[in-house]
Amino acid sequence: MPTFFEIPLALILLAAGAPVGAAVAMLIAGPAVNLPSLFTIARSTNWRVAGSVAFTIFVLAVAGGLLVSLF
Repeated sequence: MPTFFEIPLALILLAAGAPVGAAVAMLIAGPAVNLPSLFTIARSTNWRVAGSVAFTIFVLAVAGGLLVSLF
């Protein structure tokens, strides 16, 4: 996803009735985990590091979305 598209996509999700936590999770994970970023990390290090980065960002995005939804 292009970097400039996260905010309009979050607004579209909110307008469609998605919970705020889902929009927050997308805003956290969208810019960090995309194929060009993961390919760059994998090329610079290895696929294991790229997978770890993707998994960590996923966990942080889910946790952030859940925290926002709870409060």
